[in-house]
Amino acid sequence: MKPRKIIVSLICLATIAFSLVGGSITALASEDDAYTEEETIVITTRAEVREWRYRTYNGVYQKRLWSVTYLKWLTEWTNV
Repeated sequence: MKPRKIIVSLICLATIAFSLVGGSITALASEDDAYTEEETIVITTRAEVREWRYRTYNGVYQKRLWSVTYLKWLTEWTNV
């Protein structure tokens, strides 16, 4: 009866230890399988898009720079 208790205890301890570690087993892939053409990530940088906005205020023609990328004003209204 005693060997059976030891085996059951070891199985319980192994189960608890496996669950604490995360329960995941990672397989190592060979370097040939690591990257394929479909998985290549291409990062491109893009410039901020800006445009001038115009208005007539009290008979004075004015302009202000707007950032289309960040949706905010970059300058104050200036007379043209």
